[in-house]
Order: sequence, then C-alpha cells, then structure tokens
Amino acid sequence: MSHSYTPAMRRTTPQAAAANPNGDTRRRILDAARALFAEHGYSATSVRLIARPLGLSDPAVYYHFPTKRDLYKALLVNPEYGAMPLDSLPLTRENLISQVSHLLNWWSLRPEYGQMLLREQLTGQEASVAFLRGGDARWHDHVTVPLRQLVGEGADEASEMLLDIVCGVFWDGILSFGSQFTETAGQPFFQRRLRAMIDLAIPGPRADRP
Repeated sequence: MSHSYTPAMRRTTPQAAAANPNGDTRRRILDAARALFAEHGYSATSVRLIARPLGLSDPAVYYHFPTKRDLYKALLVNPEYGAMPLDSLPLTRENLISQVSHLLNWWSLRPEYGQMLLREQLTGQEASVAFLRGGDARWHDHVTVPLRQLVGEGADEASEMLLDIVCGVFWDGILSFGSQFTETAGQPFFQRRLRAMIDLAIPGPRADRP
C-alpha cells in the first residue's frame, strides 16, 4: 500500500496563538532563527538579526532563550515523525518501502532544517554533529528492526545502504533545490523514483509495480 504525501506543514491556529501568546512568540523566534541559521550560518546570525523582523527587542528573545546557543540547541529536537506506516500496517516489503519514504518525506518538508544542519555540520558545529549521530538510534528502530524481521540475513547491510540512499537523496535535494526541495519532493515522479531506489536496496524479489 502506498501512502499519500502532501507538502504541507502543521501550523499554529490563531485561536491557539491567542490562548498561548508566549508560546506563539517562542515558535516565531524558532521559525525565524531556523531560516536565518540556514541562510547565514550560526556565527553570522545575531540575536538582533532574528529579533528585528519579528518586531521584537533583543531582551524579548533572551526572555525565551538566555543565549544564542540555547536558541540553536532548542532547534535540535528529535523529529516528530507522527504515525509511521508500520504502526498500523502489516510488515511487508511494500509497507517497509512506505516506512522509509515517510522518513525522507518528513525531512523534505523542512528544507531549512536540513540546510541549517548541513551548514553547521560541515563546519564541525558540535551540537549539529551530535544531533545527526543521534538519528542512528531512530533509524535502527524504524528501519533496521523491521528489516531484520522481513529479510533476516543481510538486513543490517541493507539498512546501511538504505540510510546512505536516503541521506544522499536528501542532501542532494537540499544542495540542488534549497528551499524548493519540498515542492520537488512532493512531485509524483520523485516519489516513484524514491520508492524504486528503496526497493532496489532491500534484499529479495522486488515489490510489484503498477
């Protein structure tokens, strides 16, 4: 079974923002900081540069985040992947392909997040490097474990290959399309090619294609 992919992100409603103005301000600061860190990098992004477009003072930003480092680290939260395909579907080759696709699609909806991480990882920014390494445990739970159950021998090597494919597609998309990667990744041709690449990396007969 194939899962649909819609390039839209959940946003805070005006009613929720009115009920929690401090939470809305914090979210606005995080959204602005993510975009600026992605565009300029950590060192070249000042608190003032983040605050001014939001109509905030520097102390207003420091009220939520005592230092710029605290603000950056607040962006490095574990991805909320939501309901995974294999949470409700039987473990089959096709549904495992959907599981891996789901992970990449989550990231493709957040190209600025990827740009920020890539920029700082390349400069050896410790928090970014540690965050990306922490993703190995999540990949193990979501992909390696079900892959072992599905194919048995060779699962770990296949899982590593799948991770290389997903990371390669994502970083290439970020470098090639930047913030437009969301639109590109949402196209049917992209999703078909992605699923075909994932299928090739899984041992055993390929999944049936329409």
